[in-house]
Amino acid sequence: MQWGLVIKAVTISLAFTGTVVLATSDHFPESTDSSSLHLNGTGHHIRQPLSLCGQAKLKAYKVFTVGQGALYRPDCAKSWQLNETEPKLMFFRYNREIPGHAFAESAEAILQRNIELNAGELAILDAFHKHYRDIGEGDTYTISYSPDAGLRLYLNDNLLGKLVQQPLAHQYFSIWLGEKPFDEKLKTRLLGDG
Repeated sequence: MQWGLVIKAVTISLAFTGTVVLATSDHFPESTDSSSLHLNGTGHHIRQPLSLCGQAKLKAYKVFTVGQGALYRPDCAKSWQLNETEPKLMFFRYNREIPGHAFAESAEAILQRNIELNAGELAILDAFHKHYRDIGEGDTYTISYSPDAGLRLYLNDNLLGKLVQQPLAHQYFSIWLGEKPFDEKLKTRLLGDG
């Protein structure tokens, strides 16, 4: 058995299993109007209130809980579609260390399962993925999208990077909500269906 490959697979699995920018509990505010939701005092770039659609424990190999995640949308009752006109916000709270490179490797692999990427798009994603950092227990990643500002990545409320190129900016959510997501059960729960 090649242990290097096994360790890399475990690390990549853990990368997209969760983080949140909120309180220390497992629960998330019902909307982004909540005073408990802050991004470094500047607020997120989505101007309208978003509602909590679903939250879930993030699992590696469907066994190990590595964090919690939550999805916010303007109208959770509306059928989900990967729509570039709809603002969305995801929070991930982690309870274990994960290296930054694992996020980039996971993101690229899962995006390629869901969308066709040309060389130019891969280069854009590579530049964006360089913003991911090593994280530890209690760290949170926030990923937000609005049609006018694109995608933004925050770590512990601090803006790390932006992805403004369309359609990549809104397609980035296919990692968790696409046809072939990171975890089907996670997708179902984030959308409020489980």
